[in-house]
Amino acid sequence: MPTRAEVIREFVPASPFAGELALRLEHAADDEAVLVLPFRPGLATMSDVVHGGAISTLIDTAGMAAAWANDTEPEALAGSTVGLTVDFLAAARGSDLTARPRVLRRGRSLCFCEIDVTDAEGEPVAKGLMTHRYGEERSPSAGRASTEAQPHSAERSPSAGRGAPELNPNEEDLMDDRGRWRAAQLGERGEVQTGLGPIRYFSAGEGPTVVLVHGLLVNANLWRKVVPQLAEAGLRAVTLELPLGSHERPARTGAEVSPGTVAAAILETIEELGLEDVTLVGNDTGGALCQLAVTTKADRIGRLVLTSCDYRDNFPPKAFSYFKLLARAPGAIPPLLAPVRIRKLRRVPLAFGWLAKRPIDPQAEDSYILPTLTDREVRNDLTRFLRKMDKRDTQRAADLLGGFGKPALIAWSKEDRFFPPEHAVALAEDLGGARVEWIEDSYTFSAEDQPERVAELVGGFARE
Repeated sequence: MPTRAEVIREFVPASPFAGELALRLEHAADDEAVLVLPFRPGLATMSDVVHGGAISTLIDTAGMAAAWANDTEPEALAGSTVGLTVDFLAAARGSDLTARPRVLRRGRSLCFCEIDVTDAEGEPVAKGLMTHRYGEERSPSAGRASTEAQPHSAERSPSAGRGAPELNPNEEDLMDDRGRWRAAQLGERGEVQTGLGPIRYFSAGEGPTVVLVHGLLVNANLWRKVVPQLAEAGLRAVTLELPLGSHERPARTGAEVSPGTVAAAILETIEELGLEDVTLVGNDTGGALCQLAVTTKADRIGRLVLTSCDYRDNFPPKAFSYFKLLARAPGAIPPLLAPVRIRKLRRVPLAFGWLAKRPIDPQAEDSYILPTLTDREVRNDLTRFLRKMDKRDTQRAADLLGGFGKPALIAWSKEDRFFPPEHAVALAEDLGGARVEWIEDSYTFSAEDQPERVAELVGGFARE
């Protein structure tokens, strides 16, 4: 049986479509590849500007080449792209283009690749992220979400568990919008009904269950780099998407959207999915919601992990306290957030600059920023939540944490700009002596800055 690298070296030159574009594979080994797209006038969209579709094809083919660029013998001579995002950085004018893909992470059936495209002068033209699946497409198994993400066009079988059926194809078509993009790495998409309304969740992997909770103005994508590693470690990662301003499914009309009701929705979702002995993980505002949840009803929660998050009076952090004032002024939030449509402005301290130490993938940033700017119902949910934020709730929860009585881990970003290290120590004491682990070289969004470290800590703790 030939190796994957041997297969891809034969495949690209023999592919009719690659031949139409004259794609040339120059290297494929050790999880990397080099592909060249020679310029010719037929590739131009106008004048000598290379068409974006041709560049996207180059990126897709290059990602596949890297995914197959190793010495493993394939189980089947088949594969497919299940996720592809492309950012165009500059116009490519009359130049041959070179794609240099590399594997970010390789699993049993999924491979995640990053692709850089440059022109003949070495100037960046485009950047892509691609998820490749090895083998034939197959339907997810009944009762549990598949460990693999399905392409948006794939038919899905309804779950046999307690959750609601998967989304129908018409709803899936909406996922092309930038604000609605969700990483394929998160796994299968599902939904349950709670008192708050529909709660979206994503599920990947098999084994003991880890439930991941995000904070304000982000969504399930926050955990996209952590989920594959938990799944590969033999855990089931269930990522919730809550009505906190970057969500897709609005809360039920007339429902109260508050920290208490969102925490209750977390518990209802866990119950509706029939989950037991859950490791509950929270970040940022999500950590405060986890504190409220475990001090309300913890019968299905076996362990608690708090990464950098709100605690006692720091709810919200002082730097973001103006959000509560703006929530009381109708129409104030869109003008406040409008400047961050410009990507360069997203790195200022009170946008993402002090939440993530490194730039966030543009497609994830878009999914965080755009829902509140473009969807009135999403914005209303955010406004209602902000109005209900009350330090007395987090003070009360902190006073009750000692009664949780189960294993807890504090995994705190040592350089956090909004959640000080002393809060990690105080939380550990409130929890009756929880273990404290420091995450180096990271701000609040440790799942963005140090996903390997987060997955290592959460995965190890979930299996203790």
